[in-house]
Amino acid sequence: MKKLISILFFMYSCIGVIWANAQDLTATPTPKAFGATEKLPNNIVGGLFVGINISSQNMTDSMSFDPNLSTYGIKNEEANERNANTTGNLGIEGKLGLMKTFSNGGFRAYGYYGASFGSFQTLGIKPTSNSDIYTKTSFLDTRYYGGIIEFMFGSFQTEQSNLYFVVGGGYQFTDYSLSGSVSVADGDLDSFAGTADIYRASNEGKILKYESPLMSVGVGIIFDRHHMFEIGARYLFKDPSIVTKSWLLYDASYYRLAPDSNPPKYDADDSVRIKNNISNNFYFSLNYNFLF
Repeated sequence: MKKLISILFFMYSCIGVIWANAQDLTATPTPKAFGATEKLPNNIVGGLFVGINISSQNMTDSMSFDPNLSTYGIKNEEANERNANTTGNLGIEGKLGLMKTFSNGGFRAYGYYGASFGSFQTLGIKPTSNSDIYTKTSFLDTRYYGGIIEFMFGSFQTEQSNLYFVVGGGYQFTDYSLSGSVSVADGDLDSFAGTADIYRASNEGKILKYESPLMSVGVGIIFDRHHMFEIGARYLFKDPSIVTKSWLLYDASYYRLAPDSNPPKYDADDSVRIKNNISNNFYFSLNYNFLF
């Protein structure tokens, strides 16, 4: 929740600066006839609109293994949380809907379709000398569609650019696709005389049309009754799990004091079951909408 509030504050600040500058650019004073009554044109509009979004989708993949192995998410050659990885997918999305504004608010309903693509790296142990050559990459891609109803708040009774805020919710169907491989370890190097055997395993699986309710928020500007620029955020409430199974392939052994004289515990005939628990499914997007 703190992360969401921080992002919303950042979004509102950015849009506010753009809006203030736009007011200076679009304001064109017109002379008034003596005794004339001012007629105020406005951005009160309604109709069909189309839009396109460029988005960043953040997800956390918390992994569990059977048998009991471990891995570390790697970023900038440093280990992050054990058995957890974060991916920042880049995506694109199109939408089509209907909108109506009034003097101080409005609403809109639209459907959308999009896709995002991302990856994360893993290593069975915390990085140490020459261990980076065993780092493995997994790819987590999504394709999705859904529908959203949003309420709009702002003073639309103006001929100049108008700042507004939106909040709403809807439903999304997502195809999650995992590919690539992971690096896992039996044992660890945290103890004084720790040893660890590193293996690699395929991490391929998918889950189709996973359903989730969602919340959406955003801030934007409407120009000249037709052009809408927005910064938006969307959060999915349900978290899927993708289970994969593959063979374990031995890569190397590491130790702190002395090598372990015992052979690796697992060989090519042993398999591993990986449960990928996807959570913190959050979208942040830059949007353009055109109202007909």
